[in-house]
Amino acid sequence: MQRATTRRTMLAGIVGGGVTLIEESLSLSPGAARHTDRTVPKPPPAGRHDRARRNGDGATLTLGAFHPGMPGDPSSLDDFKARYGRVPGLIMWFQAWGDDTNKTLDTKALDRVKAAGAIPMITWEPWVPANGANQPDYALAKIANGQHDGYIDSWAYDLKTWGGTTLLRFAHEMNGDWYPWAAGANGNKAADYVDAWRHVHDRFQRANADNVQWVWAPNVKYDGSAPLDDLYPGDDSVDWIGMDGYNWAAARSSSKWRSLGNVFGPTYDELTAAHPAKPIMIAETGCPGSRPDKASWIRKGFLSTVPRRFPNLSAITYFDAKTDRDWRASTSGDIRKSFSAVAKSDRYRGQLPDS
Repeated sequence: MQRATTRRTMLAGIVGGGVTLIEESLSLSPGAARHTDRTVPKPPPAGRHDRARRNGDGATLTLGAFHPGMPGDPSSLDDFKARYGRVPGLIMWFQAWGDDTNKTLDTKALDRVKAAGAIPMITWEPWVPANGANQPDYALAKIANGQHDGYIDSWAYDLKTWGGTTLLRFAHEMNGDWYPWAAGANGNKAADYVDAWRHVHDRFQRANADNVQWVWAPNVKYDGSAPLDDLYPGDDSVDWIGMDGYNWAAARSSSKWRSLGNVFGPTYDELTAAHPAKPIMIAETGCPGSRPDKASWIRKGFLSTVPRRFPNLSAITYFDAKTDRDWRASTSGDIRKSFSAVAKSDRYRGQLPDS
């Protein structure tokens, strides 16, 4: 997510049901403004995704969500269903390599996702969340040179052993400068990102973890972001294209109200043109606050804009949490009704294949 002007603030981080304070000098993506402490959380054969699905032709999409505590807290799935009418088909959460309380894979949480009829997507982050973007221990060159192989291999083995389909969103928003794996931070270059991605992917390939699908998810483009082509690891190590983007509205001085189409349009056009055979998703999005037009932003964006403007999209994940701003889709009765209409609509009853 594009940063605002320099400032110092205390960001409230969602912690699987609790709150942790994270000090940062600049505003971050909402995902970077939280870290979980409870969680959980072989590349596919060639031709797994021969072409992108066109939801504009009547195909259904998969609704995804990040929701506090889900799925590590067994009650969180019920809480989401009570709020919005059903459990999402894609459940996303964050796990950080350097978070001692939340760095290992919890297969019981994976079992809960599968039992709910959903697919897990783990955002796998090489950093200590409270320490900002300058973390030499997690520089991309060190990942590529094998200094974290023991940890990487443990995840490859555990996911292979679990056996179900898992989407692994490794080192997302790499075209910004707010994470230690980003091309614009921590001494990294774009080529270092490609090397690190391919190294991690190769470790999973050696473990025959072919139930893992790899989600490459940059932030939407903004003035000063790193070129996406330079950061793409290659079709043989990417299964999904993702995009992260938010309508910041008036939540910060440099932003304005933006529709879902305006947030994602230019990035979607570039990525679908460059990678027409890859399925594409919105991996994170949201709208802050409780102003009345947030309800319209959700309903119109998901039910009208997406099928019209983004026909190749397969899934959308909503960031349903409160960090330094309130992104939840339940900040008012009308907003909750709008998101419930999306969750219960035929358009969003799609399920990603569990294979």
